[in-house]
Amino acid sequence: CLGACGTAKYVSQACTTTSDAVCTDCQPGTFQNTSSLASICVACPPDRYQSQSGQTSCLPCLAVCPIGSFVSGSCTSTSSPTCSVCASGTYQDVAGGQTECKGCIESCTSPFVLSLTPCTICETPTCMCPPGWSGPTCSEPLCRDSCVNGNCTSPNSCFCNSGWSGATCNTPICSPACVNGECTAPLTCACKAGWAGTACSKAICSSGCVNGLCTAPEACTCAPGWSGPDCSLPVCAGGCGNGVCKSANVCECKPGWTGSDCLTPVCSSPCENGACVAPNMCVCNQQWTGDTCATPICTRGCLNGECSAPETCSCTKGWTGATCATPLCSSPCSQGTCTAPETCSCNKGWMDDTCSTPLCSTPCIHGSCTAPDTCTCLSTWRGPTCSSPICSTACINGICSAPNACLCNSGWTGPTCATPLCSAGCENGVCTAPNTCVCTSGWTGFTCATALCVGGCLNNGVCSSSGVCVCARGWSGPTCSSPTCSAGCVNGECTAPNTCACKNGWSGVDCTAPVCTNGCVNGVCSSPGSCACHSGWTGSACLTPVCPNGCGNGVCSSPGSCSCASGWSGLTCSSPVCGGGCGNGACTAPGVCTCSSGWTGSRCETPVCTRGCGNGFCSSPGACTCNSGWSGAECNTPICNAGCGNGRCVSPGTCACDSGWSGTSCNTPLCSSGCGNGYCSSPGVCTCNSGWGGKQCDAAVCIGGCGNGRCSSPGVCTCDSGWGGSKCDTAICNKSCGHGSCSAPDVCTCNSGWMGDECSIYFCSPECYGGECVGPQTCRCYGDWAGPACDRCNSRATWGCYLV
Repeated sequence: CLGACGTAKYVSQACTTTSDAVCTDCQPGTFQNTSSLASICVACPPDRYQSQSGQTSCLPCLAVCPIGSFVSGSCTSTSSPTCSVCASGTYQDVAGGQTECKGCIESCTSPFVLSLTPCTICETPTCMCPPGWSGPTCSEPLCRDSCVNGNCTSPNSCFCNSGWSGATCNTPICSPACVNGECTAPLTCACKAGWAGTACSKAICSSGCVNGLCTAPEACTCAPGWSGPDCSLPVCAGGCGNGVCKSANVCECKPGWTGSDCLTPVCSSPCENGACVAPNMCVCNQQWTGDTCATPICTRGCLNGECSAPETCSCTKGWTGATCATPLCSSPCSQGTCTAPETCSCNKGWMDDTCSTPLCSTPCIHGSCTAPDTCTCLSTWRGPTCSSPICSTACINGICSAPNACLCNSGWTGPTCATPLCSAGCENGVCTAPNTCVCTSGWTGFTCATALCVGGCLNNGVCSSSGVCVCARGWSGPTCSSPTCSAGCVNGECTAPNTCACKNGWSGVDCTAPVCTNGCVNGVCSSPGSCACHSGWTGSACLTPVCPNGCGNGVCSSPGSCSCASGWSGLTCSSPVCGGGCGNGACTAPGVCTCSSGWTGSRCETPVCTRGCGNGFCSSPGACTCNSGWSGAECNTPICNAGCGNGRCVSPGTCACDSGWSGTSCNTPLCSSGCGNGYCSSPGVCTCNSGWGGKQCDAAVCIGGCGNGRCSSPGVCTCDSGWGGSKCDTAICNKSCGHGSCSAPDVCTCNSGWMGDECSIYFCSPECYGGECVGPQTCRCYGDWAGPACDRCNSRATWGCYLV
């Protein structure tokens, strides 16, 4: 409900649950000079009235009427007596509260005569001696009163002693006059309380009037811009919102404020893109932030650059895009994505700086890698890695060991390994398979060297090519069934046909063959105990085959034929064997590969990257294929696909943010103390919501300040005691400043002509000498006194002007 009714009003209808209180103007005869919830207004006291409604005070009733009039009517709460002019033939020569006029004298008896004074409302003719005379014969000069301190020398004319004046010489002369006192003796004034000086014209103000004049006892008339009982309180007409009134209309502003009324805040550094709303507090225009509103805002951040203007990023070298999140690669990443400046992250199966080189996980030995895991072989090679030679004609009994070169299986020979080998030959037949002869008709034997004879040739006879048996020594006959010793038994005795019983050390049909006890397997015994070996054999028993070129890493297993030791091959067993081959090198010892430059491994199958491939694998000499999430020549550069705007990528998808930043991509600024009523727009910098300011947006902003209070919430001031108004610049006086204004808490500055704590006492300065002060600087003159200060005698006065 309504808090209170204003001055000149009262509550005519109380607040209910359905309606607010109703304020109504005070009725005539009443007044109200404060705001209240009173149900009636204050009645005017007996000597005051108010004829109008809605007033804050009552007026004094008329008590004195001037000469020529009388008091008509009475003082009521709603009306004042009036002065009525005397009727014709009547007069009133005294100013005061007379309620009727007196009748004029119309005639006189001799010797008196009627005075020449006409009957007016102010005076009447009188019966008198000629003017100025008295006595029975009107021969004595008349002085209306005795000449106390002088002699009556002519009608109504006293010749006063020195120092006296007045019609009766009873008025001491004080020069200058005793303005506010009584002249009690010549040149001697008895001043009224509160006045001093030779002429009692100097008012006394016990506390002094520092910036004004003492115009009445204990009443200072302050110079413009000053107030207070002793005029020591400066007054600043427009108020000193954020300061104190130091002297007349001169404010001393609190730190951070300036201007004649201390309502202009000072920001030591200019608010470049905003307005200074409180000391060192800028309210920034839209899209700017920072203590001085010099920092532009890019709402989406500048991941790899800096915000140079609102919503405008200046990217660091190697980055582009609205938020500097797009890396630049001067050469396109043909089969990949540019994930960092000049850094391509290749698709699977591609490599090199521009992802334009395909990757084959197994090297293309005799060809080139033309697509991921795809080899294009030279014309004479084939296979997934181009390691299989091509022989235009198939190697029937062997393998293609080099382009158009067959390596035949044992027992085969020829360009295509289609010709079988018979090591002993096929004298009378054809070699049809390794060491297998097909003999022509009439021949037999391993080498088809044995002729066939009918009935056979017994006793070691030999069937000749003509089909006739050639009998062994000691035998004869068509089938050699008849023993003979045709040659005799030279070194023995023939004991059977062609059978000699030889002497020790001899053998043979005719005992001409020496005996070698260990035999001459691949030779002939040339003398007892001595062998003559066939070509290609040696040793005491001709058991040791001869390989003329040697069998370096093997043994000679038959004449001219080596059996190589494990790990060796070749005609002389000088070629080491490496199982599985030495793909990118040469076999230099059994099972030992010497790799070509850039390769390693037991079979030279592993490429070498000298600087390593930290988070990937070496796919070819000097070239790394990185694991997912890594890039760079050595695969030691982690990839953060969204970028690390204000930080660095320390592992795949993981950023280490710079000081003052956070978030997955380091694009979220941090304000350690928070931004209570705003948001963190850059590290340690808050952008405040409307109505808030301060480094942490925790200071409410009141435009223009709260002069004598504090800003408690945006646009809302909480005033100190004794102050009010939206900006706490309106002083509150818990009393009426009736004819003035409240210039400071409970301090009234009075309008001209008013004084007192509540500016309710009017005064006249200078004082009304021959009258009374009836209003501010308004005198009502007595009798024949005239002038603004009633200090001038009316020119038509007959007897002169006297104070009463």
